[in-house]
Amino acid sequence: MSHELKTPLAAATARIGGLVEAGGSGEDVPARVREEAAAALADLARLDGAIGDLLDMSQLESDAWRPRFEPCDVSDVLGTVLAKLPEVARGRVRFELAEGLPPVTVDFAQVARALANLVENALTYSGPSEPVIIGARTIGPDVVIWVEDRGPGVPDAEKRAVFEKFHRGSASAAVPGTGLGLTIAAAIVRAHGGRVWVEDAVPRGARFMVTLRAGERVMSGGEGE
Repeated sequence: MSHELKTPLAAATARIGGLVEAGGSGEDVPARVREEAAAALADLARLDGAIGDLLDMSQLESDAWRPRFEPCDVSDVLGTVLAKLPEVARGRVRFELAEGLPPVTVDFAQVARALANLVENALTYSGPSEPVIIGARTIGPDVVIWVEDRGPGVPDAEKRAVFEKFHRGSASAAVPGTGLGLTIAAAIVRAHGGRVWVEDAVPRGARFMVTLRAGERVMSGGEGE
């Protein structure tokens, strides 16, 4: 299924991308065509992201999927998340990491994906000049990681629903997306025996919280407040 969806999309992206590049290199491509091609390329990128979300959600809901556990340094996971962001977005991220964080035994790629979804969500709902704060510290047997933004926040009535599939909150009407990013993040965290929830940030915004058990593999858990 992944091949059948991704291959024609990649081919269309390559063809349209070639048209955009031809116009930029001085070839005789009308300006109107270049503009429409660039817009189509952006639409294809959004479609690619939507297909990726649907495929990831399908995989996570499959009984055959299991995390591949390995000891990981929290700062390494967060470094991977940061490295994949556009340069402008990276400049908005601030870290508040406690010293001496213990390792967590997790599926590195999947936890990085979960945290990336939270960070991208925070960047989307914050103003372009507002920071996004990523923090981590140890509380009891857990490493607690949070992603905090300075956006409109999440109303109390939506704090649980925000992790449900295809949920579109009151602040997301004008924001494109599948409504699966937070669902995928929550599913990954729960598969690791962790908890995920959202609370109000101070002075404004939302703080998404994740717990992961330090130093050992745990398979049970869920969402909490």
